[in-house]
Amino acid sequence: MIRNKLQELGFNLKSYLPGKYDCECPFCSAERKAKNKHKKVCRVWIEEDTASYNCVHCGAKGFVHEDKPVKKIKKYVRPDIKVVNNLGSKAELFFKNRGLSLQTAKDLGVFVSTKFGKPMMAYPYFKNGVIVNVKYRGIEEKSFIQEKDGEPVLYNYDNCFGDKEIIIVEGENDVLAFREVGIKNVVSIPSGSVNQEISSDEESSKFDFIKNSQALFDSCEKIILALDADTAGQSMTKSLIDRLGRAKCYIVDWSVYDVDGKDANDFLKQDKNILQDAINNAKPVPLRGIVRAGDDLDDFEEYLLKGTANAISTGYENLDKLIKFEYGNFITVTGYPGSGKSNFATSLVYNLAKKYGIKSLFCAFENSPNQLKKRWGQMMLGKPTINATEDLLCELRPHYKFMNDHFFILQDFTTTLTVDNIIEMAEQAIIQHGIKCMIIDPLNKIEFTKTKNITEDIGSMLNKLICFAKKYKILLFLVAHPTKPAEKGKLGSQSTPSGFDISGSANFLNMSDVVITVHRKQDEYGNKGKKTKVLISKVRDTDYGHEGSCYFHYDVYAGRYNTVTKEDFEAEKVQTSFQSI
Repeated sequence: MIRNKLQELGFNLKSYLPGKYDCECPFCSAERKAKNKHKKVCRVWIEEDTASYNCVHCGAKGFVHEDKPVKKIKKYVRPDIKVVNNLGSKAELFFKNRGLSLQTAKDLGVFVSTKFGKPMMAYPYFKNGVIVNVKYRGIEEKSFIQEKDGEPVLYNYDNCFGDKEIIIVEGENDVLAFREVGIKNVVSIPSGSVNQEISSDEESSKFDFIKNSQALFDSCEKIILALDADTAGQSMTKSLIDRLGRAKCYIVDWSVYDVDGKDANDFLKQDKNILQDAINNAKPVPLRGIVRAGDDLDDFEEYLLKGTANAISTGYENLDKLIKFEYGNFITVTGYPGSGKSNFATSLVYNLAKKYGIKSLFCAFENSPNQLKKRWGQMMLGKPTINATEDLLCELRPHYKFMNDHFFILQDFTTTLTVDNIIEMAEQAIIQHGIKCMIIDPLNKIEFTKTKNITEDIGSMLNKLICFAKKYKILLFLVAHPTKPAEKGKLGSQSTPSGFDISGSANFLNMSDVVITVHRKQDEYGNKGKKTKVLISKVRDTDYGHEGSCYFHYDVYAGRYNTVTKEDFEAEKVQTSFQSI
């Protein structure tokens, strides 16, 4: 029960029913002055099977679940030590060799201790006016000791509390170094750096000082990380960013200074002006997904100079007058059943392979691998390949290498295909084979979680595909079925579908970079002919095209689309000419 879990931690509440309660803190009340011992500085929130708590005085906070064991809060021991003013000649020489003055050390309460049988510099850690830890450093040799069970907090915590900007360094003498040049809002981590980055998902007592110093972090607006310029310092910087968040963090770049050294104390000894300059020029940690307008201006100017020179041709001269592609495009191809949308999308991908050598991954759920190969072979030879003779196979075999080099097929019958596992398999193909184009045909074969709002469900699925295409800079063709046509019967009267007509959601039109509609005229009996109208109904980037229509004659025998004029398209007979890539 939650009651037992909380009582195990020392909480004594008037009730353990769900609600909010203020109480004495079981972790710090006993150590407080008599007049403050019974102050209700801790708040507990109780729900059905969970509870959380937070003390505004000592910072203790945690989470309790009735089915999980209680994680005990570590009890810190405050050292029974008083600061004494006993810095003599040895201490003066110690600090002088480091470019530090005795007065700066005295200002922070540094003193000499013989607690461990030899004289050592003692750096007291103050929190809320009380010494909670002491770190000792050998005077004659480099050795470090801390108080047993002392509370790990930031060094110089009290002097920086309330400052809007704090600087984090790696050692106490680095704090003193900054104070030598008048910069006082500096704290040090208590135990040095780590040899490798430790993710915030990993438990590590190395970072207990963060939660014990959380009030300081919460009160400041800017955190400048000025840790050592070595591998360990860089690893610690990354680990701190992971825990403190990127928004507040800035990084000092020591590498821009052409002097020997790795920390603030080193640079102070050579040129004290470096410290202020380093802080002035600290750079914000880049935010994930956010770039500044002034970033990558060289790339921007190259983009302007090249213009659409790198635009990708469709392989059809008449269609190129309407649209060209760029890597990262999400292209929806739609059309009524029997209109040839799958064949036309395949012909575009085939053209990309012939003209640019682009490798493509086919997720063609309504076609077997052999059916796809038959279609490619027909396009290559310009004649049917089914019921082949040995002579036709001899013609086809020289094209096998082209097929093998440029076309890949996603074929996995071991699992239900969702957008997530399709993306996972496609990522592997991109890495291993250099895929730059992908075609999903048709979309309705992909399983996805359905809720009451089908528009949001489809929007979420499309967003995953769009992000995938942008991330890997591939062309992604999506073949999608429209709703059933409303008009039938008269010659050419069947209305041309648009992106808004795609079954399930208007998001297809709204979210696509390009929408292509493939439409075949039908006769008075509803039979579809070979005359094909290709309509561009959406172009997001108008530098690469515009809306409009062009016309083709589909050669069933050759499996190819031949360009025709609008006049020929509307005429009774069609004169065709195949456009070779």
